[in-house]
Amino acid sequence: MASVLESFTGAFGSIKGAIFGEPEPKIPEIKGQLTELPGPKDAIQALKDQLEGRLFTIGDDYKAYEAARIGTTTKFWNHDVLARPVAIATCKTKQDVVACIKFYTQYCHNVDGITLNVAGGRHSSMCFTDNAFAIDLSMMKKVTVNVEESWCDAEGGALWADVLKAGAPHSLAVTGGTATSTGIGGLTVQGGHGFLERTFGLTIDNVLEYEIVTATGEVIVASETKNSDLFWAQSGGGANFGVITRFRYRLHKVPELMFAGQRIHVPLGTGSWFPDRGDLIEKYSKLTVESGNDNSTGVLILPVGGPVVELLVYTGDPVEGAEFYKPHFKNSGFPVRNTCQPRSYFTDVSYMPPDHPGNYYMSGIMSKDMTPELADTLSELAQSKNAPGSGCTATIICMPLGGVAGKKKPEESAFAHRDARWWFILEGEWTAKPGTDAYSTQKENVIKWIRKAQCALKAFKFGNYAVGSEVATHGEEKSKDDAFVTRGEIAKVMNLRNIYGGNLPRLQKIKHKYDPTNLFVNCDNILPKP
Repeated sequence: MASVLESFTGAFGSIKGAIFGEPEPKIPEIKGQLTELPGPKDAIQALKDQLEGRLFTIGDDYKAYEAARIGTTTKFWNHDVLARPVAIATCKTKQDVVACIKFYTQYCHNVDGITLNVAGGRHSSMCFTDNAFAIDLSMMKKVTVNVEESWCDAEGGALWADVLKAGAPHSLAVTGGTATSTGIGGLTVQGGHGFLERTFGLTIDNVLEYEIVTATGEVIVASETKNSDLFWAQSGGGANFGVITRFRYRLHKVPELMFAGQRIHVPLGTGSWFPDRGDLIEKYSKLTVESGNDNSTGVLILPVGGPVVELLVYTGDPVEGAEFYKPHFKNSGFPVRNTCQPRSYFTDVSYMPPDHPGNYYMSGIMSKDMTPELADTLSELAQSKNAPGSGCTATIICMPLGGVAGKKKPEESAFAHRDARWWFILEGEWTAKPGTDAYSTQKENVIKWIRKAQCALKAFKFGNYAVGSEVATHGEEKSKDDAFVTRGEIAKVMNLRNIYGGNLPRLQKIKHKYDPTNLFVNCDNILPKP
């Protein structure tokens, strides 16, 4: 009876909406929320007229603003960080970006509380922040491939799925994110990890040039031969130096098929039939990072209280890969499922890792060697007794690094952690609806698990990979631990240089040259210094 009543109610509501129209959504009353963009009305109108895209403000057309905030062509991946900028400018061209930078500099930069956001793939917590002026690049997704010279140009709002699709007909690819919904911009400027990095290097190792709109609104092309200081800084220095409207990537020929798949283990104890997690973790390290074979890679996924998932990818010849993995298959557990077989990199391998939107809280650390002590610590953290509770899931994602990416010196680019061999992503997710007590409780439980894991892994920490959840400002004169901010959550980190390492002083000088007033602050921010 209840289901019949619900069906009738829903149908009646639809009919009523069709006849009378849907009520206009109301602007929520949020303490401190700005509804008007600073600046003269004629200047705001001039900006609207100038843009090929569109400018949305809370106080102008809230329904249209909400659609832009949630996203049309690219939606927010992490619902927990979906903040409320005072204005969202959806740009279609680099000239749109120039106009927005100039407007923001003139009317907003010195207004308390209004910072500048840049959104591409909308994975980062820094794409949108409350009361910010947000430059949205999601309408700029064009990817053009030069097959003869093996490179592609990709606009700043493209996703890795767009780059994969463009390269697929020619079997050409570049190191990209293991989640295809990731934006190319955020991932590239932090360094860029993915399945191809052990074979072809980090994403930044394959950038030929950046087209950047600087803090003055100037459009600059940076490469090894033009504006080389900015090219160096942009290759691992984050979003500190401008808005990148175009990336040119070197592409590599990849096999039509790769030997890849999942081996899923249920670790119930110790012994040959049910090996413990620690044993599986160590063997996975020997198969990838410690193998001496730069084609052997993947991701090791440790759901807390769940199975061990070996995601294996051999980026070379599939027959060679199958032969290479044979000893591991024979000596590493008895998985309940093994899906390894020749697969297309473009339509299958790149889409194997889990990738779905939700409420997330994440942190990550980088480490050097997979010692027995580290493997045991990871194993302990993944035990069901450490699960964050009802409505929550927690996962440790272990990404093998090294290979070609680890053969460069730290000072060759702004990416400092070339010696790292593992990147551990601590990921918590919860299911409750925003605004409910359950939402707050579940989020708190997830954060507690993250903090516990951070403390447990502290002894093995080599550095941090900048994912929008680390140090708030870099370069301050401090001797104690600094704070970092993740959507309002304050925590401590080991030291100020855990992302940029010994490259920080040089980065500060380049920041001062191109952004002396620190316009681009919503990132793992480097403070300018002459």
